[in-house]
Amino acid sequence: MSRRHKPISGALPVARIVSCSRAAIVLVAIASLPAGETAATKDPFEQPIPAGTANQGLGIDWHNGDVSEAVLLAQRANKPLLLLWRSEACVHSARYEATVLNSPEVVDRIRELIAVRVDVNSPMKAVYRDQFGLRGTPTTLIMAPDGRELTRIPNALHPEIYPGLIDLTLASQVPIGDLADAALGGEALSADEWWRLAAYPWRQDRGRALGNRDPTTSLGALASACPDVAGLACDRLATGHVYAVLRAERNGSLDPEFRVGGFTHLMAMLDDKARINANFDRVVFGGWLVIPALTESGTLGREQMSDRWRAALLTLADDPQLSPIEQFAAYAAMVQIVKLDSPDAGELAPMWESARGRVARAVEASTDSDERKTLVRFGAGLLRVVGLPEEAEQLVENNLVD
Repeated sequence: MSRRHKPISGALPVARIVSCSRAAIVLVAIASLPAGETAATKDPFEQPIPAGTANQGLGIDWHNGDVSEAVLLAQRANKPLLLLWRSEACVHSARYEATVLNSPEVVDRIRELIAVRVDVNSPMKAVYRDQFGLRGTPTTLIMAPDGRELTRIPNALHPEIYPGLIDLTLASQVPIGDLADAALGGEALSADEWWRLAAYPWRQDRGRALGNRDPTTSLGALASACPDVAGLACDRLATGHVYAVLRAERNGSLDPEFRVGGFTHLMAMLDDKARINANFDRVVFGGWLVIPALTESGTLGREQMSDRWRAALLTLADDPQLSPIEQFAAYAAMVQIVKLDSPDAGELAPMWESARGRVARAVEASTDSDERKTLVRFGAGLLRVVGLPEEAEQLVENNLVD
C-alpha cells in the first residue's frame, strides 16, 4: 500500500487511504467552551481543577486585559501581537499555561512579541469575541504588527512542535486564511506552509479562515491536495478530516467505506511514533470519539483498535519530552479507553500502582512550590480517574491544605 496519507471520504476508494462547562481535570487540550457550545473532544478526567492552578506563563511580560493598548504598542514597536483568551476557572487554560506557556523555548519566542491576555470575565468579553472570532478557552492568536491575524496556536500539540510553529508563522507573515485560499485554489505551497495549515485549530475561529466553506469538506480537500513532500502535515490533515467527519456524523449513519478507511488510517497512525506525536492532541483527547464510531463493541476490530490506542497512550505517558502534566493526560486517556468496554471499577485495579507511582515521583521531584501545587492538583485528578478518590483527597490535604 502506498505510503501517502490521504483523507478519508465516503466518496473516495478505501485504497487511497494509507496511511468550560463542567470539564473534568486537566490534561486535556480541548478548549472549554462558552455556555451553549459543545466541546469537540472529551476530557479524560472526571473532576474539575480549582481555579488559580495555572502558573500563567511565568517569564512573559503580559499586558493584562487592555487589548487596544497592546495593539497600539505592537504597531508602534513594529512587533507581532500575541493574544491569549483564557479563563481562570478553566482547567484547559490551567494546563496550557502551566505547560506550554512555561516552556523555555516558547517563552523565549513570546518575549519577542507584545503579549496580552484577556480573561473571559472581562467587561469587554462580548466585544472581543465578536472582534476576534473567539470561541473557547484557551485560544491563542498571533497577529502581524498591522493587526492582520496570522494564525491561531492549538493548545494541545506535542511540545516539540510549538517553537517551530511559532517561528514559521513569524517568518512567513502570511495569514492562515490566505494559505487556505491558495491551497484550495490549487496553488503550490511549501512543506512549511502545509504544516501551518495542518496545525491550525479550525474549529476555534468561528469559520474565519475558511470563510463560507464547509470545514469538514475543506479539511478533506486540503488533505487530498497535500503533496508527498509535506510528509506529516498530510497525515495530520487526513487525521483531522477523519475526526471532522466523525463529529459531523455522530447522530447519523457513517458511510461503511469511510469506516473501513478511517480504521485503516488510524491503526497505521497509532503504530508510528512520529505520526503519534504529530497527532498528539487527537490521540490523547479523541479516543473516546473514534473507537466507538469506527468499531463495534465485542468485535475483533474494537479489540485491535483499543489495544493499539492504549499502547500509543502508554508510550506518551512514558515520553520524557512531555511534562508530568501531559504524561498524566495520556495515562488518564488510557484509563478512559479501558472504561469504554470495561466500566467496572475493578477493571482499573491493575493500573492503581502505576498511577500512584507516577504522581508520587512527579510531586517529589518538583522543587518549585508553584509547580508542586499544580502537580498535586493534576495528580489528584489522575488518581480520581483511575478510581482512587480517597487517595486523591489525601494528596491534596497533605500538600495544599495549610
